[in-house]
Amino acid sequence: MHEPIDSEHQDPEILLWPSLVELSHVASIAEDIEQVYQSLSSTIRRFVQFDRLAIRLIDEGSGTVTNVFVSGAEIPGWQPGEIHEMDTPITAKMLATREPIVVSTAATGPTASELLELGHSLQEFPSLLAVPLISRGKMHGAIYLRSRSCEGFTHRHVQIVESFATHIAPTLENARHVEGLAAEAEERKVMLEMGRTITSSLDIDSVYERFAELVSQMIPADRITVTTINPDGKTLLSRFSSGLRISSRKPGISVDLRGTISQAAIDSGSPITVHIRNIADTNWVLENYPALQPVVGAGLKSLMVAPMVSEGRVVGTFHVQSKRFLAYSSKHEEMIQQVAAFAASAIAKSDLMSRIERESTERQILAEMGRIIGSTLDFGDVFERVADEVRKLLPADRLVITTIDDKAITITDRYISGLAIPRWDTQRNRQLQGLPTEAVVKEREATITHSEQELDSGLRTDGLVESRGVGLNSAMFAPLISADRVIGTMNVKSSIPNAYSISDREVLKAIALQISGAVAASDLYLKTLRLADEREKRLQAESEIRELHRVNQAKSEFLSTVSHELKTPLTSILAFTGMLSHNRSEELSETDIKQLEVIKRNGEQLDRLISDLVDVSRLQANTISLSPTRFDLNETLQHLEESLKPIVAAKSQVIYVTSPDGEITLFADKDRVTQVIANLTNNASKYSPNGTDIIVNVELDRDSVSVSVRDHGIGISETDQLELFTPFFRADNEATRAQQGTGLGLVIVKAITDMHSGSLSVKSKPGAGSTFTATIPLEFQNSE
Repeated sequence: MHEPIDSEHQDPEILLWPSLVELSHVASIAEDIEQVYQSLSSTIRRFVQFDRLAIRLIDEGSGTVTNVFVSGAEIPGWQPGEIHEMDTPITAKMLATREPIVVSTAATGPTASELLELGHSLQEFPSLLAVPLISRGKMHGAIYLRSRSCEGFTHRHVQIVESFATHIAPTLENARHVEGLAAEAEERKVMLEMGRTITSSLDIDSVYERFAELVSQMIPADRITVTTINPDGKTLLSRFSSGLRISSRKPGISVDLRGTISQAAIDSGSPITVHIRNIADTNWVLENYPALQPVVGAGLKSLMVAPMVSEGRVVGTFHVQSKRFLAYSSKHEEMIQQVAAFAASAIAKSDLMSRIERESTERQILAEMGRIIGSTLDFGDVFERVADEVRKLLPADRLVITTIDDKAITITDRYISGLAIPRWDTQRNRQLQGLPTEAVVKEREATITHSEQELDSGLRTDGLVESRGVGLNSAMFAPLISADRVIGTMNVKSSIPNAYSISDREVLKAIALQISGAVAASDLYLKTLRLADEREKRLQAESEIRELHRVNQAKSEFLSTVSHELKTPLTSILAFTGMLSHNRSEELSETDIKQLEVIKRNGEQLDRLISDLVDVSRLQANTISLSPTRFDLNETLQHLEESLKPIVAAKSQVIYVTSPDGEITLFADKDRVTQVIANLTNNASKYSPNGTDIIVNVELDRDSVSVSVRDHGIGISETDQLELFTPFFRADNEATRAQQGTGLGLVIVKAITDMHSGSLSVKSKPGAGSTFTATIPLEFQNSE
């Protein structure tokens, strides 16, 4: 190492000349500019004592200064390769004066405080010497010397360093020019490789990583991102990301385009560069581009974005980001424009190919759906197979086909496939109003929704909370239209947030169009089957009714014939029995007379049975008619009471009649009304113990009269009360079996009250007696 030369006592020209020649020689044979910088530093040190030497080159295009070489002590923030803004006081003054600058804390006046650059420590390095590097009349940079001495640099030191600067500046500029040419050659080489890479495959996803590596060789980047504009034109989709990971910006996530730096680049049509030096810069960036919060938070300080344009259409944006401040220059902006053009062309071709392949797949799947649904008239038979085909095109954890009534008031979930929602069953009818599908039906257009949006939109929450409860976060709805009428909807739901795009909506519309006819035809087919089944049942019922009518008519004819044939001999039997019972010849013994009484009693029972059968037959055949007359009910009751006394007296029973005073005038069939009261009273006597009372109570209303007959008999269970008015029904108990009866009396009573437009009711409990109440209008109205 050369010893420092005492330049204060020797001629500088004599001392400098050999060193300058040596430096020129080194510069001419050096393969690397770094060797020239090292030689310059060593040579200057022979003449000037310093603690730090730095060579900085100026890029007026970007307005920056770059530390290309440093020797000696370190100063934080001013290491080799670091870039700073050019408008610092010392650099600005040298550009203006083209003269060296000496700064020392020992100097008087404001010079030191005004010219010291940010980041320099006066306490550690109180002296600064800055000499410009000028070649061909242009300042290309400067040599900076720092000393820990208060007056470290003299006027002669300035002359010496200036001589070296003047001598070496052209050499450094030439070397820099050559280096630039080499860099341009390398850039062209990289660009060619980039073009080859990006066009080597129509599947751009397969070459993104290699493409990003090539970009990083030209443009400093800790992170590279490619975004594309979604079909809605309002959101950006992150397509690719390389380098530093940011979870909220990973591929596949969409963000709103409005107010982003991407929107600014698209609007300007050129790259936008942002450098973040301090808090003020950070606040400005976040105020203007709030979507950059995750990027800034990750420590990235230089951001550059360029629009990607293909055939005059913006398809997305290309982003490079660095943790280094002032990482990007105007040269980098030119580069990123070329990179963005490459990427835009490749993405456009890749998307076109993907779209062609997708459309081909869609056509094949739609054709397969057509084949499936064409194989049967019942859509339910093939619904699951159709759902499987839908899942080949769309994410669908749950798929539902609904149908709408003709008036579009209610909606029914007809077919469901996939994830089940508790308490949300098939065939559940709901009001359409307020549901998310209401707009789909009214506007006849498919929609995309998300659970959060639905819950915040004021719509009815039928099914929405339940959907979120099972993890369904995205939904699409499309109308099913047949014969120009909305017959239902097709709904798909996915657990993936923001799962559906505009293109997915178009696919769903195409599927809905494909199956609409099948759903309508299936409904028509099922309705036809149902109607045919109903018609068959109706014809069968009509046939059975005709047969029943024939049998009933035959029964009526049979009963009429039988009653006529039985009545004639029975009348003779009863007549002669009565005559013999008088025993006028006194030839009959007491035993004979008792036997005649048995014959008479059974004959009378048979006569009543025949009369009841005839009445029931005529009632069922609707051949009986009423002959209404005006009569006094109280008078009728008196006569009836007299005629019934012998019957109840045989069981030591008493009939008590309570009725309003005066005349109760009825316009009704007197004989039939009498028959009703007589039958109820006979029944009360028959099923009541000996020695009990039978209460007949009459209540008069404004338009009707009610006759109640209450006994103290065996009573009737609730089950038996349901069958009381069925022909031939008799309660199955020991007390009932002990009494003779046909089970027709109450049937006749009920029929007569109905013919009078009245009613018959019963109140009874086993062991507590029964009360039958017949209510008859005061004025008979002929329904015919």
